[in-house]
Amino acid sequence: MGGIGEIARMVGVSESTVSRILSNDTTFAVSKQTREAVQQAAEKLNYRPRRTNSPNGQVTIYLIHKQAGKERVGDTFYIELKSQLESLGHDRGFRMANLYHINQIKRRSIPRADGLIAIGKYDNAEIAKLKSLSNCIVFLDFDIEGYDTINLESESAVKEILTYLIHKHHKKIAFIGARDDGPEAYELENREKAVYKVLRQKRLLKEEYIRIGKFDTCSGYALCKELMALPDRPTAIFVVDDKLAIGAYRAIKECGLNIPRDVSVIGYSDMPVSRYLIPSLTTYHVEFDKLASKALQLIQEQMEGRIVAKQDYVSGKIIERESVWTVSP
Repeated sequence: MGGIGEIARMVGVSESTVSRILSNDTTFAVSKQTREAVQQAAEKLNYRPRRTNSPNGQVTIYLIHKQAGKERVGDTFYIELKSQLESLGHDRGFRMANLYHINQIKRRSIPRADGLIAIGKYDNAEIAKLKSLSNCIVFLDFDIEGYDTINLESESAVKEILTYLIHKHHKKIAFIGARDDGPEAYELENREKAVYKVLRQKRLLKEEYIRIGKFDTCSGYALCKELMALPDRPTAIFVVDDKLAIGAYRAIKECGLNIPRDVSVIGYSDMPVSRYLIPSLTTYHVEFDKLASKALQLIQEQMEGRIVAKQDYVSGKIIERESVWTVSP
């Protein structure tokens, strides 16, 4: 009986292509010829998908992270990711279980799952807990050898954002960042490092324009107040997440300043509410649909027998709205 790797070699396509065809992924665009070739090869090799742990035959996938339920409220990154996973999972016939907190695993009886998507950084003891639930694990926002991982392309995103502001003739560029102990810590830290790197290369780095706080709206408000109080205030602010940008908006307006004429603001994540702010927020759109699709794809490949770990990345794009002004050269 052949596996996904053997089918891929026979047809001359990637393992991920085979996996998505055989899992009847309706979102996957592929030619009719390729689809039929994969299906014929699977039949010739007597391919049989791996059996699920679920008694009803439906593939069950858990989404696990380190934040407790009350800490997740209002966290748009995970709300959007959960929504995409549930939607795409349903299309592929998967059951996406309710979110579990890492510390709940040993406190309650949780049945094993076919796959597990874990968000954030984990130590060895926590990884052992995860493996007690499933052997098929994908980590998001976490670089770790020996496991499938998907990360955001933070450095290229930050470079695109800052270059965008520079092309708008901004030279006094501030950054409102955040550090947190939660699952988002990895990417927040990467964005902060990238800001220093890019602004230093462009010879635009001013330490007084760098403000780091917590991952919440109140922090965005307080840090922006500090920036607005500077004798030589910035003309543009890159905010590490749209949640903090909402706080920055209020701070700027309370100072009697106009967005974007006096101060331009660009965010990151593209929260649904961002388009309804006044003015609507220019921000960096994270492709949650691709992130969710790749995570489910990697789980599927592991279930079908792939044992070599894969590292993948997801990019995004700037959504230009009304909060960035072009400065007169």
